[in-house]
Amino acid sequence: MSDKVALVTGASRGIGRAIATTLLASGRKVVACARDAGALGTLAEAHPGQVHVLRADFTRQGESLQVADQALAFEGRIDELVCAAGIVQYA
Repeated sequence: MSDKVALVTGASRGIGRAIATTLLASGRKVVACARDAGALGTLAEAHPGQVHVLRADFTRQGESLQVADQALAFEGRIDELVCAAGIVQYA
């Protein structure tokens, strides 16, 4: 079992969710971020004590620093960072 802590943005669905799930399966603790933190409830319920859920909207100025501070408060460190948050706009 790993003692690492990963911060995963965009963890509510898609690639971010798949990465968070894989990291949890490997024994890591995960700070899971999404604009809709409620969408992370099932992830936290499936992995009690391993997931810390944060609401994060990185389009807001200063949000990344607040998220980093909250993530550090969870376990005291961040060993891995996965940036899977993003918006795609098609013309």
